[in-house]
Amino acid sequence: MPGKRTEECDIAFQRDGLKSRFQVLGFPVSFGSLQSRLHIEEAAEASLQVAEARLEGELADAKLASLTSGAPVHAKELVETQRRENLSADLARRYSTTLAEELETVRSELSAASVAQLVVLSSSPGNLGDDLVAAGLQRRVGMALATERENLCRLQEERLRRTLTEEDLRSLRARLAGCDDHLPESGPDAFATKNEAKAAYQPKDSVAAAVAAADVHRAPAVAAAELQARLAALRGQLTGSSGSSGSASSYPPSDTGRLRSDGQRSLQNQLQALREQLNAEA
Repeated sequence: MPGKRTEECDIAFQRDGLKSRFQVLGFPVSFGSLQSRLHIEEAAEASLQVAEARLEGELADAKLASLTSGAPVHAKELVETQRRENLSADLARRYSTTLAEELETVRSELSAASVAQLVVLSSSPGNLGDDLVAAGLQRRVGMALATERENLCRLQEERLRRTLTEEDLRSLRARLAGCDDHLPESGPDAFATKNEAKAAYQPKDSVAAAVAAADVHRAPAVAAAELQARLAALRGQLTGSSGSSGSASSYPPSDTGRLRSDGQRSLQNQLQALREQLNAEA
């Protein structure tokens, strides 16, 4: 697999490049450099152990969720998920084992170098100041390299997490598409069933947003219904005014015509305003 080969090359590069980093910086591989290497290996081992424990916990959570969830889980998807999680856990264990072996090697070299360092110090006390300065510089460089290695481990962990999240999203989309294919395709009941099936996989925020959107889309319809009711009432009022025109015969003919025309004109203006408002809101 290309990803596995790349990770093994990365381990070999980090193992073989530690010594060359100290030589490029101008420090000899001595007691101080071995101490720096020890600090680097311990920090890397600790970070990988944390990553391994986190991956095992996520694997256990995923298995528990797949067993307790009510949604149907295909056997092929479950096997693929377990394979990816087992691969991640095996990779973390391999990292931890490799770093543990390197740590033991560095500790043995440190023990041998400590004896040689004591012999050198006893034979040449004049170089003690230079050795202390070199040891201090190497310690600072070792801490910087340990920080870099820890950041690299965190970056790889975040990349792995993002890859797993994208694959989970694709699996969820495929599962939703499968649910849509198995639902009936016609009738209002089928539409409602599809909406219920999709809402079961939506988060609470999406459901709330859908409810708000439904209220927003329904508001113009409610306003249009209210305007239609008002329009019908005005039409009935206009009909009643035209029907009661016979009762206004006691007024003079000129006043009766003027009152009738003013009332009709006012009702027509109100009807026109309601029509324009209804068209604007529709």
